Amino acid sequence: MTSAVDLIRPTTRRQFLELARGLKKATIEACWQDGGFLPVALDNPPSTERAALFASYSAGVDWTDAQHVERALGVFEALLREKKADDERYPHAAGNWRVGVQRALGQDGYELTERLQIVRIGGWRPEHATSDVESYKLAVRLLVGARNQMERLPALVASLPEERLRDILLVSLNAFFEGESTGETLNGKGKTDILLRIGDRNVMVGECKIWGGTAAFCKAIDQLLGNLGAYDTQTVIPLFIRATDPGGITDRAVGAVKEHQAYASTGSMDSVNRQYEFVLRRGGGEVTLTLVPFALA
Repeated sequence: MTSAVDLIRPTTRRQFLELARGLKKATIEACWQDGGFLPVALDNPPSTERAALFASYSAGVDWTDAQHVERALGVFEALLREKKADDERYPHAAGNWRVGVQRALGQDGYELTERLQIVRIGGWRPEHATSDVESYKLAVRLLVGARNQMERLPALVASLPEERLRDILLVSLNAFFEGESTGETLNGKGKTDILLRIGDRNVMVGECKIWGGTAAFCKAIDQLLGNLGAYDTQTVIPLFIRATDPGGITDRAVGAVKEHQAYASTGSMDSVNRQYEFVLRRGGGEVTLTLVPFALA
């Protein structure tokens, strides 16, 4: 019986540890936590705080497990982007770190793209592997794009029930996220209309709703919150409006969110792209909710 082999060699991991020495501790921690990793205690940690912090998270990765490695590569990509941003802010201190990273990754069968994605040599890995927050924002943008197309062709969706409208959105999401988005999926206390799960992490939970009045809309918010797992924090409500005054109904829906008992604060109110972001309270934490209205009259 053969023992498992590390998919990313220790020498490659050390390359990223060295890169992390030039980043802020808060940045290193945030990148690892966005990837869903927790630090572990080390018997002999590196002497510097930043290197020790990086090593404590790296030690929590099963480098023989493909799913763990995929998530860790997303962390590495985030670190590379932070390093690039630092170089742009402080060009006098910028180093030629890209060459060393490319050489190390190449020994593991990976390459670094111009957009700082780590992909299999000759392969492709979608950008959603980089960050849960970025993936959520991209998913919302895809829903907005699907909404715009549906509004331009109202005859195609005029007679469709909520479930079929939801299926169209799933097609749009999965065109990019490669089948990671599902419908009617068990989560929390019920079934979610839209669940975007990358690896073993829920990136977005959605509840579709045809507008039927303020009371029914508030129940949809309650249902959405009830269908969240303990660590789910990014949600969306695609609101299908079949009325002659979609703008007025959108205003009523925005007002209903603000009057909801879980409402905490208002985020970005993008009236141009018609996407409205809120922060809701849930237990001892907070949940981001993006409302995307669809004018389908």
